[in-house]
Amino acid sequence: MAASCVGRTTGLACIALIACVAYALASGRLVVVRVSGGSMAPALWPGDVCLVTRAASLAASDVVLYVPPGHTGRVLHRVRSLESSRVVTQGDANPIRDREPVPRSAVLGKVSVVMPIGHAINVWQRDSGR
Repeated sequence: MAASCVGRTTGLACIALIACVAYALASGRLVVVRVSGGSMAPALWPGDVCLVTRAASLAASDVVLYVPPGHTGRVLHRVRSLESSRVVTQGDANPIRDREPVPRSAVLGKVSVVMPIGHAINVWQRDSGR
């Protein structure tokens, strides 16, 4: 009896979590991003999946998703410092800060969850010869 209750509770919790994520995705409050480069290693590896949420406030050390002015691609980098209307960013693996601070309006959100599957996928592909 206790095992079936735990199983039912776990199932309901999973359904609730899926519903919350679906709502957040549909409302634009959550963006799912797959890491494609190595500039954030070792915190993020290519293939990792990040959940990015809109942020009312930012702090130094947050990892943010932004669109650099004049570009169409998105970038995940760490906040190094905050200026009045701009954010100074840098990739963890990069020796220097990014060339230009990013306007706060270009920041799409900050990473709230990291699913570190990139390294596991890379190891699996290497070991299986894919």
